[in-house]
Amino acid sequence: MEQIVSQLKERFQLLVRIRMAAKDSPFETEALPLFFGLLLAVMDSKHKEPCCFVLPSREKTAHLAAVVYGLSKFIEDYNRLDRQIAETKFSPG
Repeated sequence: MEQIVSQLKERFQLLVRIRMAAKDSPFETEALPLFFGLLLAVMDSKHKEPCCFVLPSREKTAHLAAVVYGLSKFIEDYNRLDRQIAETKFSPG
């Protein structure tokens, strides 16, 4: 189990970098729950078979998972995007 947790943390570094807090106590933060790593791994899977997660309707778990996944993909693509923007917007000299 520990190996899976460490692989998820390495693959999705935002799991350990982002902290969350309740709206009524913004200074009491905590790390994202580890099940987010499983959600992210499934969302990032190369297999396209349907998969269903039942999440609480009153919480923002699905929203948070989507945002963390989007940020994770942006971090992966940052160097490519940075280089692409520099090449199209700037010319040598």
